[in-house]
This record gives sequence, structure tokens and C-alpha cells, in this order.
Amino acid sequence: MFSKQKFCEDCALNTSSHLGFWLEGLADVLLPQRFFGFLHRYLAKPTDWLMEKTFLALRLVKWREDFPLTDVQLRTACFIEEARKNGLKIKALYGPFGPNGNFLAQKTDGHKFRFEVLPDAGFLSKYGAGLVDDKKAAKKLLQKAGLPVPPSQFFWFFRQRAAFKYGLKLGYPLVVKPRSGSVARHCYTNIQTPEQLKSALKKVTQFSPCFLVERYLAGCSVYRATVVDFTNIFCCQQIPANVLGDGQQTIRQLIEQKNNLPNRGQVQQNNFTLFQIKEDAVTRELLDKKGYDFSTVPPVGEKVFLQKNPFLRLGGDVAEVTAKMHPDNKELFERVARLFGLRLVGVDFLASDVGVSWQKQNCAILEVNVAPCIEMHQAPSEGQPQNIAQKVVELALKYY
Repeated sequence: MFSKQKFCEDCALNTSSHLGFWLEGLADVLLPQRFFGFLHRYLAKPTDWLMEKTFLALRLVKWREDFPLTDVQLRTACFIEEARKNGLKIKALYGPFGPNGNFLAQKTDGHKFRFEVLPDAGFLSKYGAGLVDDKKAAKKLLQKAGLPVPPSQFFWFFRQRAAFKYGLKLGYPLVVKPRSGSVARHCYTNIQTPEQLKSALKKVTQFSPCFLVERYLAGCSVYRATVVDFTNIFCCQQIPANVLGDGQQTIRQLIEQKNNLPNRGQVQQNNFTLFQIKEDAVTRELLDKKGYDFSTVPPVGEKVFLQKNPFLRLGGDVAEVTAKMHPDNKELFERVARLFGLRLVGVDFLASDVGVSWQKQNCAILEVNVAPCIEMHQAPSEGQPQNIAQKVVELALKYY
């Protein structure tokens, strides 16, 4: 069992890690974006190499080839498993507290290359992967290219009052999220009241020194597109936690049945794509609105939602919808990848239906992420699984 007291309910991370993310976010904000490409090309690689050699000499770290895949992030584990099938040897760099996110791969011809999380060939981008993680800089680039983005504004942690006034002026519903980061950590969506806005502003500044307030598109679904080498494009839909009525079981029984599925784990376990449904005040609110409680037996085919946000950590589902993508949307995702010059990238897209052209519906690109969660496509709760890990292996073999 995992101790709930040690983990933050808003990001599922150990609360002691908040300071590290806050300082990392501060560095991201203070570093001018025009230097990202230069740093990535000329400084990052030799600096990493020098630090690695120093720590190895001091025996503070060591390379391990026999490490269990459960020690690393699931997206990395998916890649490593497929890479080994293709003859690559993978080592993980271990420190005093386990793997530190650095990996060494050796191809069948003996050539070696390093990567973090996933090999993304970011060195080929004129911006470098760092630009994407800065939501403010990324949004500027998207706007300049004429791509759909929601209205928003960025604020420092000491400007919560100004952010509150801007939110009121922008109008509900709203989103509050960190300027840097991914995986929806400390991202608060569909904010509908002043009280919810104040709470979100207070919480987000505990995780990040700089954040944004933006318009939320109501009535839309969250889609995650993953683009590999520009032309391999996949898409999945995130669905809020729910149970499907069968006319016989109560909501409580349906929740327990779904939570006991072998592909659902506890949120602190990093070897699961899907997690058990979280029950909280939002769950009770949604049931109350329908006149339901946990003893209600929903009719056959009725989907009863138990959370508003589609986050996986809350027990959300993932539907693989690559085959349903409209050609215009597929072209849009490719355009985003080429705009940043990244050969492995994730695009968060808000729309009513990914099967309808983005030009004919209310939609927006929420953010762009490096090291996308490929496991969402590999092991969805519904739809045809997509072996993106193999495409990433092909990417690595081609460019490294």
C-alpha cells in the first residue's frame, strides 16, 4: 500500500518534489528562449558528458543493463521493450536513489547514443526541445503561425491578484496551469466560480513560479496526438472517469469491478497507463445532479461520469481514435511538429470531434510536449492499440 500522506492529490507526486519542480520552472522562465537552440547544440551534450564522467569516477552513479522496466517511466519502458526486440542494448544510469532518467543505447553496429525518457532527435530542431516545455514561448510561436490557441495571459507567483482580475475579465470557464511542465500536473480546468479560481491560483503557485490563466472550451473533448518523424501521426481521446450501466449492478459494484481490472493500478505505480477511479467531492456532486448515489443501478448502456476532468490519475479512460482522425486534423498535427522542428512530439488538442475538420469547429491547441505519453496509444481502454514504440525505435535508428 502507498501512504496517501506522502503524495500530492493534484499531481500524484511526492510532495517533497514540489520545490525541485518550482526551481526548475524558475530556470525555464529566466533562460531567454532565443538561446535554447544554441544551448542544446553546443553546451548540453558536453556538459552532460562531463558530469556523467565525473559522477562515474566518484562512483556516485553506475550504468546498469539488468534493470527492471518497472524502475523507469512507462513510456520509456515501452520503448526499451521494443528496442531490445530490434537488437538494441539499453543501459540505465543509476544513482543512490535509483535511475536518474539517463539512458545509453547501443545499436547492432556498435554505435552508442544517449537519451532521456525517449530518443526524440531534438538536436535536429533549431529551437531544441526546451522551447516546447515553455508554454508561453510555444503559444507565441503557434499564434504567429496562425494556429488555433485559446486566449490567455501569463503571471508570476506574486501576481495572484492580477491573475484573478484577468480571469474575471476573460470570463468562465477557465484553466489555470504552470508555465512549464507536462502530464497535466497542477492543471486546473473548467473553473466556474471565483472560489475555484482563487483555490487554483493558490495551488498552482506551490508547484510553479509562473503560470497562465486561459479560456476553457466547454463541451469539448481532450485529444492527445503523437507525431513521430512528422508523418506517423496517432491520436487518442481522454475520457473522464466513468462506469457503464448494465441494469443489474450498482454504481458501487461497477466502480469496484472496473478498479479490479488487471490493467488499472494505483496512481503512484509507474507501470500502469490506467488507474483506479478516484472518489471525492466531485464524484458526489456529479451523482447528486443526476439524483443518484452509489447504490443506484444505472440502466443498460448509460455512462455515468464520476469525474469532470479526463486526467488518467483520476481514473479516466483512453480511447484510441487514430482511424477516426479527419485529414485536416492530421495535417494540423504534422504542421505543429514541423513548426517546432521536432520529430517526436505530443499535441494536446481540444475539440468537439476529431473526426471533423478543425476549420469547421470550435477548437484549440492547448500545448505541445516532448517525450509524449506513447503508452496511452499502446494500451488504451478502448480502440485499436498502436505500436508507437516501434516507430520511435525506427526514429532512433534513423537519426542517431
